[in-house]
Amino acid sequence: MTISSDILRRVRATASLQDWVVTAPQLKAAGADWNTVRRMTRSGQWVPLTRGSYWVGRDDRGPSLRSRVRGALLTCGPQVVAAGPTAARLLGIQGLPRDDGTLHLAAPPGREIRSRPGIRVHRTPLSPTPPARHCTASP
Repeated sequence: MTISSDILRRVRATASLQDWVVTAPQLKAAGADWNTVRRMTRSGQWVPLTRGSYWVGRDDRGPSLRSRVRGALLTCGPQVVAAGPTAARLLGIQGLPRDDGTLHLAAPPGREIRSRPGIRVHRTPLSPTPPARHCTASP
């Protein structure tokens, strides 16, 4: 059984706005049931990123750092941001230690998010205003 073109179109429309990442609730809203998700991940067409997020892109290299971070942020909530070496890599900063694949995230104290394999959560007070999405250098 194959995934319907309508479901696939809805999934890809959502993913195209989120670095080719979708969450389990978004897949359900698009009409994909658990069997469809399992079939697509087993076939390698969708790649599980974190609990509840999937990369649905079509790059032979697999999900980018940006997509991996997006998957973590989508499942951890709006008060969580990339931190430390992960944030530095996203900004293109050179001279960092070798990437061991661990995503570093910052969350305010009290958020029910725990470190787990592949994700290191750092507790820190965060500004109540959303972080800047883009950084630009001033001359």
